[in-house]
Amino acid sequence: MKQTLFSRSTKAGLHPPFRAFFTRWAAVLRVFVIAALLAPCCAFSQSEFKPVDEAASVPDFFSFRAQLQAAIARRDTSSVLHVLHRDIKLSFGGDGGIDDFKKLWQPESSASRLWETFASVLALGGTFAPDQSFTAPYVFTRWPRDIDAFEFMAVIGSGVRVRLAPKLSADIIDS
Repeated sequence: MKQTLFSRSTKAGLHPPFRAFFTRWAAVLRVFVIAALLAPCCAFSQSEFKPVDEAASVPDFFSFRAQLQAAIARRDTSSVLHVLHRDIKLSFGGDGGIDDFKKLWQPESSASRLWETFASVLALGGTFAPDQSFTAPYVFTRWPRDIDAFEFMAVIGSGVRVRLAPKLSADIIDS
């Protein structure tokens, strides 16, 4: 799948053997949800970078992530909260921790976007840092250094229509 950058203008349900394993990885799992992926954009320039997923390079972590993805698919709030680091970062501001996570994502609500967002973030793959922490999605750690992350965004998908302005009636300039 081609990844293109465009500039902007404008529970306890875990089986007991996995509980200790999840706890071990909770300290190294860092997931950053990039809200900018949802913002409207306008294209002026573009470049590409390819998807990266290093999870399989650490088989224990790969298994952990598969279990986490299964918990997400079941909408298992308890299992997901169990593996979150107590100081999880939720923004570039001061938001962080389990209580702020619950307020922001409202995982018990049927309207919560946590499940689809978290599933998408993990499905995009990620990378390991030297301290063996894992960051997803990969676009966060592999963002091109010469492209300002506050002025550009990743459009993820194939056949995505890019418009001249952030409205459906704008001319399509690329796909």
